[in-house]
Amino acid sequence: HRPIQGTIKTCTIKREVDRWYACFSVEYEPGQKSIPTKAVGIDVGIRSFAVFSTGEAIENPKYLGKSEKKLAKRQRELSLKKKGSASRKKARLIVAKLHRKVRNQRSDFHHKLSRKLELMCLFILERSSST
Repeated sequence: HRPIQGTIKTCTIKREVDRWYACFSVEYEPGQKSIPTKAVGIDVGIRSFAVFSTGEAIENPKYLGKSEKKLAKRQRELSLKKKGSASRKKARLIVAKLHRKVRNQRSDFHHKLSRKLELMCLFILERSSST
């Protein structure tokens, strides 16, 4: 974990499936922002996730489709369990973990793409300021 920068204002304890998280709200002085000189257009679509004005296309990842067979099997197993039983609780936990995995994959993809866009814009800004 990285050290917390700034003053901690609040802390929220959160439970998701079988894991616990601590969410901190902090107050800090943000750094200086650079002023962009060029823009890149992004078209968000159905067939491809995004198409840039530079011509580059990012394909739509189908994480749920890749996990569909496993998820369907586990959901069928869950539906056959008796309500209130320990085995149903275990099966429900397994299904919830699979859904969490898909959610985390999507979140990771979005984070990596936004970081790529940020670096691309910084690269354009640095290149244009050096010329």
